[in-house]
Amino acid sequence: MLYPVGISPDGTSAADDLYNQKSDAVNLASDMVMKYEYTRSASYARKVLPYLQQVGLFWQDYLTWDATTGTYNIHNGAPQEGGVYPQTNSILSLGLVHLLFQGLIDMSKDLGINHSLVPTWQHIDSHSRRCRR
Repeated sequence: MLYPVGISPDGTSAADDLYNQKSDAVNLASDMVMKYEYTRSASYARKVLPYLQQVGLFWQDYLTWDATTGTYNIHNGAPQEGGVYPQTNSILSLGLVHLLFQGLIDMSKDLGINHSLVPTWQHIDSHSRRCRR
């Protein structure tokens, strides 16, 4: 699930270049997750979960595993349009991906579905790079 930077009416793009951004779909997903976390509405979760799962599949495939550190990494996520490269683990991408997988886990557990997917999402979430204080 990779959206162009500018989405125009009727599904057209306002820009011919993706600017290598990967975070547009997960940025949209963050509002859906936050609404669910606030309301805990099962009907809302059932409505948005198919979209969130597709975004999750994109990130499952895009993340890279570093066996040395035991963490997943985001390479060249370009949360800012045309960001400087190489770029690894931008704070924006890390935060959005963490929120996405937490939402997938919470919604699936609350609805009692996706039992086979939750362990994968938990592994990604618990082994993704995080900012440390």
